[in-house]
Amino acid sequence: MAKNNGTAMTGGLERLQDILTVGVLAGVGIFMAAVSFKSGRTAGETAGIAAAWALYIMSLSSLLCGELNLGMIPQAFTALLVFLIAAYHGLPYSGARTAVICIVSLLTVLRIVYIAVSVVMLRAAKASSAGEARVLLVLGARMRNGKPGKVMKSRLDKAIEILNKNENAVCVLTGGRLNPNEPAEAEVMRDYLLAHGIDGSRLLTEANSTTTYENMSMGRAILEREGLSCSVGIVTNGFHQFRAQKIAKASGLEPTPVNSPTPWQLAVQYWLREVLCVLQMLVTMK
Repeated sequence: MAKNNGTAMTGGLERLQDILTVGVLAGVGIFMAAVSFKSGRTAGETAGIAAAWALYIMSLSSLLCGELNLGMIPQAFTALLVFLIAAYHGLPYSGARTAVICIVSLLTVLRIVYIAVSVVMLRAAKASSAGEARVLLVLGARMRNGKPGKVMKSRLDKAIEILNKNENAVCVLTGGRLNPNEPAEAEVMRDYLLAHGIDGSRLLTEANSTTTYENMSMGRAILEREGLSCSVGIVTNGFHQFRAQKIAKASGLEPTPVNSPTPWQLAVQYWLREVLCVLQMLVTMK
C-alpha cells in the first residue's frame, strides 16, 4: 500500500508539473501576443520581438514528441526576457519602466545561474567511457502509451550497443510504475531489449524505483544480491549524467559514465529541466 501511495504521489507530481508548464507557456504566449502588435515600433524593436517569438516557438519543440517538461519554462522565460528588452526598452522613467527593469534583472540573474550550472553539467555530458563496462545500470525515463519514449529508447539503444560488443556484460534495468495504468519502466525496458536480441539471462530488473535516488539504491541492492560488482556503467543521457554520477557515488556505487544521445526535439528542454534538478540537489544536499 505504501508503495502504491508513493507511485500515486509521483504520478500526481508529474501531472502538477505538466499543469504548471502549460500555465506558464500559455501565460507567456498570451502576454507576448497582447503586446506584440503595438504600432509605431522601430525596426530594432520589431527584430527583437521576432527573435523573442522564435525562442518561444523553440520552447515548444518537445511537443513534437508528445512531451511536456519543466525545461520548457526557463526557455519560455528566456523568450520573455528578450521580449521585454525589445518591447519596453524605450519606456519613459516611470513605475512601469522600473517594474520591467526589475523583471529583466531577475531573469538575467537566473540565466547566469543556469549558465554556471550548465558548465558543470557539460563536463559530465562529454565524459563517456562505455567500452569495457561489465555491469550496466540503465536509468528509466518517460514512456508513451506503455512504450519507450524517445529518451528511454536512446538509453536502451546505447545499452544494446555495449551488450553486443561485450558478451560478458550484464544489465540492470531500473524504473518503477509512475502511472498505475501502465507497466513499470523496467518491464518495458526489458521487453525492448529482448525484442532486440538480448538474452534474458543477462537482464535484471528493478521495478519499484520512482526517482534517480531510488534507481541507484535499489539497483545497488540487486547487484549485492546477485554478487555483482558495484563498479557499474551508468547508462543515461548526457544532460543527466552529472547528477546521476553524484547520486551513484552517494549510494555506494563506483560509477562510470555511459552517455546516450538526446533527441534534438527534447535536448534543450531536458537540459534546462535538469539544471533545476541539479540546483535542487545542491540546495537540499540530497
